[in-house]
Amino acid sequence: MSDKKMRATYVEINLSALQKNFLRIKHIIGENVGILATVKQDAYGHGAVGVSRVLENLGVTFLGVARVDEAFVLRRNRIKAKILNLGVISSFGEAKEIVDMGISQTINTFKQATYLNRYASSKDKIVNVHLKIDTGMTRLGLPFSSALELLSKVRRLSHLYVEGIFTHFPVADKDPDFTLWQIRQFDEFVREVKRNGLDVPFIHASNSAGVLNYPEGHFNLVRPGIVLYGVSPFNYPLKGFLPVMSVKSIVVFERKIPKNTPVGYGRSFISSRSMYIAVVPIGYGDGYPFGISGKGEVLIHGERYPILGRVCMDFIIVGSYTRKFRVGEKVIVMGKQKKESIRCEEISSLSGTISYETLCRFGKNLPHVYI
Repeated sequence: MSDKKMRATYVEINLSALQKNFLRIKHIIGENVGILATVKQDAYGHGAVGVSRVLENLGVTFLGVARVDEAFVLRRNRIKAKILNLGVISSFGEAKEIVDMGISQTINTFKQATYLNRYASSKDKIVNVHLKIDTGMTRLGLPFSSALELLSKVRRLSHLYVEGIFTHFPVADKDPDFTLWQIRQFDEFVREVKRNGLDVPFIHASNSAGVLNYPEGHFNLVRPGIVLYGVSPFNYPLKGFLPVMSVKSIVVFERKIPKNTPVGYGRSFISSRSMYIAVVPIGYGDGYPFGISGKGEVLIHGERYPILGRVCMDFIIVGSYTRKFRVGEKVIVMGKQKKESIRCEEISSLSGTISYETLCRFGKNLPHVYI
């Protein structure tokens, strides 16, 4: 029995929309800039294997993952595109996996570099590494002075090749002054590296907001994430990009209730007159945020209907004072139906979270159907 038959509620992944978003990014950055598509955390809940196959066929330059095991899943499923592990390795065992899979690895410390070099030398292989520079994120990476010293040491390791240098933007969605300062600082570091005689193939900095707003930060490789999936990194919707994920369900129970009837946990909603209700099998256990209780809406036949009271672990209750519901009717929790749509950005804003979390939670908890 397939996941779709087992669950009335599922996420639908539109691979045609993914392709259009990729080509839209390519149009923005131009032919001379490559794309490292971020597919970490199961491609933001969209399914890393299915997404990566499409991107590989489109000629993506790199696929970006956050952990060694994420790269292993892609290789196990015969994804042959270049992969960069953006995360850290903390043991010799992880270094062995990197070398054996033939993927590129981010370097933040000399110890990480020695792990890779030791195993690569035993296999007579060369490992591609990307040095991360901290220009204001203050997470991974090194400040300029330390990075230059590390780079000098790494260059002396015979089985490592410095394939890339990169940094990351923490506020490209809202602070242009700081982001432009980062770009200038990073560009100066790259120039200093070149003055020291090292020609690095890939220079990258831009996340989704950087791709859209800072052409001077494109360098020769960009790292789009959420925009690739058609969701805005800003507090306003994007034009020219299509949401890839929809969340769909059905009505599983309906009834008419009289005036002054409490609905759901906490009795937080009480009907002001007689009304119709419908029960939909999705809840916070499926990734639908509890914080949207009493504020969110769903689509049925292209019309919006409010969620009554609290989101339950497995169900939501929607209502109408004028329309009787029918069991089996399609419900759009996130997505488009007729001329109306409920976007990920709306759900995230109403529930007090970010769109990245909303996508990951839905993707982690619900079965996937690819179209």
